[in-house]
This record gives sequence, structure tokens and C-alpha cells, in this order.
Amino acid sequence: MENNTIPATTNCYSDHIIVFLDVLGFSDATKKSAFDERIYAKINKLLEELKETVDTRTKDFHVRICSFSDSIYISCPTVSEQSFNEVCWIISEFCFKTISYGFFVRGALTVGHCQEKAGIMFGPACVRACELEHSLALWPRCIIDPTSLTRSDIYPDNSWEERNHYVLIGNDGLPYLDYLGYAFVSYFMRSLLKSKRSIPEALEDLALAPKIVCIALEEHKNAIYQAVQEARQNSEKTTLLLTKYYPLALYHNLAIRRFSHNENDPTYIKKLLEYYEYITGEKITKIKIQKILPSMTKYRDKWQEQLIDLKNLFSGFYVANT
Repeated sequence: MENNTIPATTNCYSDHIIVFLDVLGFSDATKKSAFDERIYAKINKLLEELKETVDTRTKDFHVRICSFSDSIYISCPTVSEQSFNEVCWIISEFCFKTISYGFFVRGALTVGHCQEKAGIMFGPACVRACELEHSLALWPRCIIDPTSLTRSDIYPDNSWEERNHYVLIGNDGLPYLDYLGYAFVSYFMRSLLKSKRSIPEALEDLALAPKIVCIALEEHKNAIYQAVQEARQNSEKTTLLLTKYYPLALYHNLAIRRFSHNENDPTYIKKLLEYYEYITGEKITKIKIQKILPSMTKYRDKWQEQLIDLKNLFSGFYVANT
């Protein structure tokens, strides 16, 4: 049998983390931007925020972005668990930020051969990321090439399920990024890391973060409702209700339930501790973290209020989730 495995150094290729993102509705908005300064400013600001996120979050890994029309490539020449997680944070922040600009993002992440220098980027990994997005992502999410999760240089001993709490498995068996989960933890982390006071006092500031998360969830929910209503008003887009927005609404509800179902040991607490220790090298005892639990419990019910009533929203199209 012919061996099609290409060594990482063949033809000057090296392994990269590659992400291809399709900003849905971006092309139409770009066309309109020639005649509408507000749309132009919105597009420009969104792309600037993406670049700023890349520049500020991953200085150690030389992550680069390239955008053309509604397509965005993100590349990272370092392949490790740390760089993989940082790229996932970038994607998550961008997916979440686009909501406030009226866009959703669909994409794919893979790891493989790429050549990048002097503004030129090409290689099999770029093609694969694009093909995965076009053929398998289907609804607004960023899927992850399953082969990436089995790489020993990212997750030794195939340990991704224990080490990454923000990769979910869809009903189609494909892993995808929990960008809302990343957003939840990001709000908490920023509250903690930006505080210049002692850790006990910082935790008091951190207790305000659940309120911010609640506002963000409401914004995400409203964006889905608006997209569904627009699709209902356009007969040519009604098929999007079940192929695009129904699974997105399911994910929205899943994310809320994952992060609010257990007030004593929510998933984000565990990840918060791990990430804080990773960033600062300091440990926060469970006694200290207990100080923010009352606020989380208070907002747990408010988070539940942001659950989407699937049957009502998709009336006439609703399919019971089994």
C-alpha cells in the first residue's frame, strides 16, 4: 500500500495550527458598506478587534491572521497544548464578539502542513480547514479536526477530554468549540487578573462577573431570535431555521445548562482555577473561591431565564430534541 504520509519538513512545510472562519452575512454587509458609512465602520472595527485580540493574547506564538471578503485564516507555527488553547481563546472571543455586530461565525480548526512567510500562506492544512468548514461545520460553530485532538504534541496520551473542558461533541459526532464556555471563563479571568488588589479583595470584584455573563447571554439569545425572525420573513431562507439556527439555539441552551446546573461545583470554577494557576503560577484555595459562590448562585436563576423556548421560537418547524 502506498504511503501518503508527508514528513513535516517536506518542501519546506512545517506543522501549523490553521483556522478557517467564514463570517456569515459579511459579504452582503461589505457590498452595502460602499454606500453606508455605518456598515463600513462596523466591519472595520470588527476586523480591528480581531487583530487586537491576536496581537495581545498570543505574542509568544506569532499567531497571524489573514482576511479576504468574508473569509479569515488564523495560523500559528507553534503546535503545543498551550498554543492550541490560546488559538481556541482567540476563536471564541471572535465568535462571541461578532454577535454584537450582527454576524455569526462558522469555521474549522486543523493542524497540519503549511508554509508561511513574507505574507504568503499556503499548504494542505489551509485547504483542509476550508474543506471542513464548507462540508461539515453546517451551522454557526467552529469544528475541530478530530485528528488534531489525537496529536501527542497537543494532548499527550490522547487526554483531551480530561484537559480541555471546552471541546464539545455534536450529535453528528464532530468536536466543536464551546465559545460561550470560553466567554464565561474569560469574563471571570479578566475580573481577577485586572485587579491590582489582594486575591481575597479581587475575588469580591470577581463576584460581579456573573452579572456580565448574564448580559452577554441575553445578547446572544437576542441575536438568535432576530436571525430566526428574519429567516421567517424571507421564504428563501426558511430552510435555515432547522439547518442553521435550530442547532445554534440548542447549543445556546446546552452552554447555559453546563455552566449553571450545579451551584456547588460548576464547571467554570474548575477551569477558572486551572487557568488562573496557569497564567499566574499562583494557587487559589477552595476556601477563597467559595467567596464568589453566593453571587454565582444568585445569578444562576437569571442565567436560566436566558434559555431559549425552542418550541415557541421554531413553531411550525420544531423537532423535539431527543
